[in-house]
Amino acid sequence: MIITSSPELFVKFNQPHRTCVLDPMLALSSFGIPLVKQLGTVMDLWVGKEFWHVLDNIQFYLQRPELLLLNRAAPDKTKYLTSFTASEIIQSLQEWASFRSEIDMDLVKLFWVGDRLNESSLPKGIDPNIIQRYEMLAQSLNDRIQLSPQTSETLTSLFSDTVALSASLSSSFILTHQYVAKNNILLPAICLELDNFGIPCQTVETNDKMLTIEQEYLRKLFVQAGLSKFVWAGLQLNILHMFVPSVLQFEGANGQNTNSPFIKDSKVNEAAANLWAGTKCFLYQI
Repeated sequence: MIITSSPELFVKFNQPHRTCVLDPMLALSSFGIPLVKQLGTVMDLWVGKEFWHVLDNIQFYLQRPELLLLNRAAPDKTKYLTSFTASEIIQSLQEWASFRSEIDMDLVKLFWVGDRLNESSLPKGIDPNIIQRYEMLAQSLNDRIQLSPQTSETLTSLFSDTVALSASLSSSFILTHQYVAKNNILLPAICLELDNFGIPCQTVETNDKMLTIEQEYLRKLFVQAGLSKFVWAGLQLNILHMFVPSVLQFEGANGQNTNSPFIKDSKVNEAAANLWAGTKCFLYQI
């Protein structure tokens, strides 16, 4: 805290790193690698385990890039739109493979949850129970998914994994983007998938005071990371917040609530299996 001799009192807090989970569609876009390199200097970035599984099987997806292509219904419902072309997906996968082989974790804060602790990349000080919490949330979410004909099973897994990861991380948000079709701005694809998961997603009102404060804070971080040019180039960045009551129950109990479905060795019954009951999502544009 810094106090000046001025009649006014100025208080400056050391801000912890914000926690950001990357939407797989944004990560696979042409902006994906530059975003990771630059945004990773000012906040903790996470990608889902399923995203790494795609890269682990990159030769398969280089031959089947259509599995990573998202078909979207146009606003007039008469045709379908795709977020990328097959050639763009192939190029993005190749860039990720190269980036993954040479990534310097001391310079870019990129993290993920693996099947085991030694297969994960976790920031210092994080609760090691995050792996168990993530696995339970992911399994519970998979149990309620309704597959969409517009989305491949691979993309559905990528989306659900991203949502479960964000829910398991305290105070995180998902960084996603909107698509522009002619004069129409379409909702991020992950929001449509959330609807298939039975999770409502609503847009925050632009006159919301909390929104104004958070937008300004994140915009400053984005400017600090040198991302203004991406926005000017047409990237419609969006923030997606998850409100998951079952996770709040766990965090509020500090691991002491024996009724919490996340407590290690606790018996997970039918009621506890639906960890997504009452979940809501809130979306706004940067």
